[in-house]
Amino acid sequence: MTVCFDLDGTLCTNTYGAYDEAEPFPWAIERLNGLAEAGHRIVVFTARGTATGIDWRETTRRQLDRWGVRYDDLQLGKPSADVYVDDRAVHTTAWREGDAYAVPGFGVPAPPDRPEALPSVLAHQRTTVVESGRTYAGRPFLAARHVERALATAAAAGLAELPAPDAVTDALEAALTTARGDHDVVFSIALTDPVAAGFLDLAEERVHAPLVTLRSLAQAAEGLRPLLADTGGAPAVRVPERGLGGRLAAVVDDQLALAPAPAPAPPLSVWLADRVQRAGMPTATEPLDVTALARASEVFEAVSPFGLLRIAQIGELAVATGDEVRSRLAEVLSEEVAVDVDDQLAEVLGR
Repeated sequence: MTVCFDLDGTLCTNTYGAYDEAEPFPWAIERLNGLAEAGHRIVVFTARGTATGIDWRETTRRQLDRWGVRYDDLQLGKPSADVYVDDRAVHTTAWREGDAYAVPGFGVPAPPDRPEALPSVLAHQRTTVVESGRTYAGRPFLAARHVERALATAAAAGLAELPAPDAVTDALEAALTTARGDHDVVFSIALTDPVAAGFLDLAEERVHAPLVTLRSLAQAAEGLRPLLADTGGAPAVRVPERGLGGRLAAVVDDQLALAPAPAPAPPLSVWLADRVQRAGMPTATEPLDVTALARASEVFEAVSPFGLLRIAQIGELAVATGDEVRSRLAEVLSEEVAVDVDDQLAEVLGR
């Protein structure tokens, strides 16, 4: 195949005209070079100079050579635009986040033995529910609960013709067998509605199957890095007011206050409530408003794929960064998954 790559924002940072300052994305160049190694023709197509008339060709060639990009052709003159519409496009984020294992008859799945392959492009519109989790020591944590929650959420959303739980579990297991190395991964299970009637002509078969996407824990943690707060000890983050999508917990007046869980509750949220109950810890389930959070001695969130994540700031509110209760619960989690949860997260964040 001939594979055409954008440059700024795809293979390197988008400097919005200050092209001399662009820095490469090592993960992107590694994957591009893998495609070149596999025999595909690589074209780099950039809008550099289109709007200004400045000739950036030699600067760009030197950068590509310095970054070790294996390409066959460099083309300047791509029109400058805010949005590009293309029926063969793969978004940079989809490419970064990992291989997609396609529904039979829709798109071309990435070969399991080639991590550098392009992800599947599904040529139809679908409604989907996505459930994400992670592995510890190579095994999916609370996999059965993730499958159960994915199906319950999909049913509540009105998705039709859902697969059986065993089919979802089998798809997850099959995807995880393709994961290479000793690194833990984040998995996402997408349960999709049947193809819309207007796209039936694109389907070779009307076969429904879950779509499982894998990415490394290190890749997932990259999105967490800009939120890190320098408080020492376990990783602590600054989160928006809505949190990170998990279950908020705070130690207020010597008892653990758990924010109400959504229905169906995330698996890690259920695990947290169960272990707190087993430990006989004084608890209350209540909305955690600004007043309560301001009095808290520690705040954390149970969120996949990061575990029990210590919080230093919520929105504009800085909170106390005690770590007694969270660290005790993290020890219990570490014992159950045979991995030191805090150490593993700190390692992938490079701390």
